[in-house]
Amino acid sequence: MPRQSPVQTNFTAGELSPRLLGRVDQAKYANGCQVMENFIPMVHGGVITRPGTHFVAGVKDHTRKVRLIPFEFSTTQAYVLEFGHLYIRFYMNGGQIMSGNNPYEVVSPWSESELFDLQFAQSADVMWVVHRSHKPRKISRAAHDSWSIANYAPTMDPFTDGAEYPGAVTFFQQRIWFGGTLGHPQKLWASKSGDYFDMTTGTSDSHALEYEIASGKVNAIQWLSSGRDLLIGTAGAEFRASGGNKGAITPSNVEIRPQTSHGCARVMPVQRGESTLFLQRAGRKIRQLSYALETDGYQAPDLSLYAEHITEGGVVQLDFQQEPDSVVWMVRADGTLLGMTYEKGQEVVGWHRHILGGQESAVESVTVIPSNGVGGDEVWLVARRTINGATKRYVEQLDSGWWLHQDDCYYVDSGLSLDASEAITGLTKASPVVATCNYHGFSNGDSIRITRVEGMTEVNDRTYVIGGVTTHTFQLTGVDGTEFGTYLRGGLAAKAVLTVSGLSHLEGQTVSILADGAEHPPKVVTSGQITLDWRAAKVHVGLGYVSRLLTLPLALMTQTGTALGKMKGWGELTVKLYRSLGGKIQGEELDWRSPGDAMDAPPPLFTGDRKVNALGYDTEAKVEIIQDKPLPLTVLALTGLVDVHDG
Repeated sequence: MPRQSPVQTNFTAGELSPRLLGRVDQAKYANGCQVMENFIPMVHGGVITRPGTHFVAGVKDHTRKVRLIPFEFSTTQAYVLEFGHLYIRFYMNGGQIMSGNNPYEVVSPWSESELFDLQFAQSADVMWVVHRSHKPRKISRAAHDSWSIANYAPTMDPFTDGAEYPGAVTFFQQRIWFGGTLGHPQKLWASKSGDYFDMTTGTSDSHALEYEIASGKVNAIQWLSSGRDLLIGTAGAEFRASGGNKGAITPSNVEIRPQTSHGCARVMPVQRGESTLFLQRAGRKIRQLSYALETDGYQAPDLSLYAEHITEGGVVQLDFQQEPDSVVWMVRADGTLLGMTYEKGQEVVGWHRHILGGQESAVESVTVIPSNGVGGDEVWLVARRTINGATKRYVEQLDSGWWLHQDDCYYVDSGLSLDASEAITGLTKASPVVATCNYHGFSNGDSIRITRVEGMTEVNDRTYVIGGVTTHTFQLTGVDGTEFGTYLRGGLAAKAVLTVSGLSHLEGQTVSILADGAEHPPKVVTSGQITLDWRAAKVHVGLGYVSRLLTLPLALMTQTGTALGKMKGWGELTVKLYRSLGGKIQGEELDWRSPGDAMDAPPPLFTGDRKVNALGYDTEAKVEIIQDKPLPLTVLALTGLVDVHDG
C-alpha cells in the first residue's frame, strides 16, 4: 500500500465541468474543483467564503422585475439606478435617495418587458439610453435628488420614426455612435466630432457619418463597445471599425471588417483592459475579444470552455468588479448568481456559483459601481425572495469582505447590522474607571461593550454596567483600574442590547446571527424583531447560507500506473487556513477553542494548518469543506498523506 503526499496549492481554475472528471492530464485539473458554491477563488490562489448581502430597500412594485444600471458621475460619486416599470429610483453610499419620507423617483418611458433590452453609454453627468421601440433618451443629473429624462434631439435627427430608433450606443473618438434599428439592423450612425448633438452628415472629417455594414447575410447589430477600436457585436459575427491607415474614423475613410464569426447575444459586454468580454449568441459562452499583434486582428477564445455546465440555461446580464478581486458577475436565467474570477495577465479564469440564503431566493439583476472607500468596487443586486409566503424583491449590496476585526465579519444575506459605537477619548486609572467621549447618549444602568482600546487593554472586549453618567463621561461600575495599564488612544463604546428591531423585511424567517464576533443560535423574526440570548453591541442579522467546496477526484500516479479507480484514502489531511473560524471538513466540525481562550469571548480567528485524520477509503478521495456559520473561511491549500491500494 504505497503512501503519497499530494498537494493542491491553488483553486484558480474554479468549478470545472463534469466532462473533465477524467482529464487529469489538463493543467487546470490540478487547480480546479468539482463544486465551488458560495466560495470565491482569489487571484492569489486561495478561496474565500462569499461575503453576505446588505438589505438596502424593497423595490417599488414587488410583482414586477427591475433592472439595476450604474451611473458613474465621478470616481467619488457613483449611483445605482433602479429601472422599473415606467420609473427610475436612485441609490448611493449604500442607501436609497429619498425625497422627504418617500423614495425619490422620476417617470420613465420603459416598461417592465423592455428593461433588459436597454443599452446605455455615459459621458460626465449625462447618460444616453436606447431601445429599439423608443426614441433615444438622455438622463441628466443636477444633484443627488435632481434628475431629468429628455428625448435626444440632435441637429438633423436621423431617428424620427419607430423603424430609425437604435438599439446600441457607445462613445468613440469624440463621437456618440448608434447602431441597429429595426429598419436598418446593420447600420451605424455617428455624431459630428466633438458635438454629440449634431448628426449633420457631410464630407469633411468632422461631419457626422452613416455606414451600413456590408456582409453576405443580415448581421443585426447587438452592441457597440469602445476600446482600442470601435467593436461591433452582431448576431452573426464580430466586427472592427477603424479609419484604416489614417487614424481617426471620418466619413471618407471608415473601414469595418469582420474579425471573428461567433455571433453575439443582445447583452451589453464588459470591458477589462484591452479585452471585451461578450456573450455568444445562445447566451451560454463567454468570449474574450482581444487584439492579437501577430495577426493584426482580433481573437475570441471561449472562457467558459472548461465550465460549460455552469452557464446552462443562458446568462442574461453581466458586469465587472475590479476590486478587491477581479470578478465578472453574471445573472443566469434561472436566478443563479455566477462569478468568474478573471485576470488575463495571470491566466486566471475560475468559475463559481452563488446561491443566496432564504426560501426560493433568486438574483434577477446585478451591477457594479466604483467605491471611494478601501473595500473595492460595490456589487449591487436585485434578489427575489419568498418572505412569509409572499414574493418580495429587494435591492441589496454585496459586502466588500474587507474587515479588520472579528466582530465586523459579515456573512449573512439580506441582512442588517446593529452598531452604534461611540469613540472613547480617555480612560482613567481609577476606581471606578471613568471613560470620556465627545458624545455617548448612555444612561445610568446601561450595559455597554468596550473594544479596540490601545494601552489599557484590561478593559478590551468586555461588557460593563455603567453609572455616574454625565454629558461626556461615564463610570465602569465596580471596576478598579488603579493597577491597569495607561490609556494611550482609541477605543469604542457601544450599548449592549437584547432586542434587535427593524427586521420587518425578514418577517417570519429563521435568521443567522453574529453577535460581537460570536455565532449566536438562530432566531425567528417576529413583529420585525428578535430577542438575543445574551447582550451584544455589534450584531449582524440576516439569512444564513452554506458555502461548499468539493475537490476533484484525486489524481495520483503509482509504480503500476494511475491511481484512478483504485481504493485510496486520506490517512491525514492538512488544510492551510487564513483568518478562519467555523467550518466542517469531510463532515467533521472543527473545534477552534483552546484552553488559553477567554471563556466570555468567541475563539479568535485562526491562521495556520488544521489536521483531520482517518477519513476513510473510496475510489475518488475527494475532500469536502463546508461553512454553514456566519463566519469567514479562507482555504489556501490542501495536502496530507494518501494511502493507495495498488492491487
